[in-house]
Amino acid sequence: MQQRTFLGINERLSLFITLLLITSAILLSPAIMVRGDSNSIGSGAIFQSGFGARALGMGGAFVAIADDYSATYWNPAGVTRATSIYLGGMRYDKFGLGLNLDYLSGGLPLMSSPEASNSFIPNISLPLLEQFSLSASYLGFSTDVRTLGPGGSEIPITYAERSILATAGLQFPVLGSLGVSVKNYMYSAPDAGIDGENASANGLGFDIGLLSEPVKNFSIGAAAFDLTGTSIQWHNTPSEPTDLIPARYSLGAAYKFDFSAFSITDIIPGTLTVAGQYSFGPDIEAKARAGLEYVFSLLSLRAGAIKPLESDPYLTAGAGLRIRFIRADLAWIQNTALEGEETTDTIVFSTQFDF
Repeated sequence: MQQRTFLGINERLSLFITLLLITSAILLSPAIMVRGDSNSIGSGAIFQSGFGARALGMGGAFVAIADDYSATYWNPAGVTRATSIYLGGMRYDKFGLGLNLDYLSGGLPLMSSPEASNSFIPNISLPLLEQFSLSASYLGFSTDVRTLGPGGSEIPITYAERSILATAGLQFPVLGSLGVSVKNYMYSAPDAGIDGENASANGLGFDIGLLSEPVKNFSIGAAAFDLTGTSIQWHNTPSEPTDLIPARYSLGAAYKFDFSAFSITDIIPGTLTVAGQYSFGPDIEAKARAGLEYVFSLLSLRAGAIKPLESDPYLTAGAGLRIRFIRADLAWIQNTALEGEETTDTIVFSTQFDF
């Protein structure tokens, strides 16, 4: 993150101090010891925590899968894998520290397919395309902090970072899928601006993703987020600085073992998906991710591992249940980044509805 700091004389606490208080409350508290810097805050860094209980239960190795409501986050090209209109969402508290993350996404394929589960999908035809899909998503982060008010008194505020995404996906015969997202970032720091008014910031970013299945059950995926970096311009602050969300990239592959093809369904029924992913960028900590998902009838079991380049590895696990048009997923994420009496592992619950 690149940020210019500022401090206005005889004015209310500037945005820089507000952000500093947020970070200090988490990273410099005597009760908490930081082990690695892969969980930073500011300029969209908190959004790198990930969204979707299914994907998180697999360690976030999802760029080559991206076939549920969280596709717009992991790989925009994954929206073409939807076979029906869908809506999904989740909310979780990272580390139990009041770092609240929200995600809501819905979308629809605009071309019917043999896999379509209902008659709501429009039956349109476009040349050279197998699928054309649209999606809209909301990402949110909020946390309560205390800042200085008039006369140096402390006042509580809720700092928030939000992003709205519009995604379009195209699926081509043989080649695979291409997805593009346009996203608007919106930050707010109530009562932290000039003369006690709200400070705010916004910026426009772009993501692009590729997804292909060169052979049956084997997928490869690639995605680039905040291409060339996204500038976030602050307003109503003494110097109105510009933050930079750095570009980041993900490459991955996944293979689904269908045990029915090996004539061993009496011993091992269902399917097993194995996935791997590498995420990196010029100003972020690189991470290697690996995940498993075993699906049997209505149930799914998942496990994953994440190894940041310069931090301790941590594990994830999860389970899911799908009954007709409802999918419910649960994930556990081990906390090895922070130590303290008030910190916990992270539990994520998400739900998806298919119409």
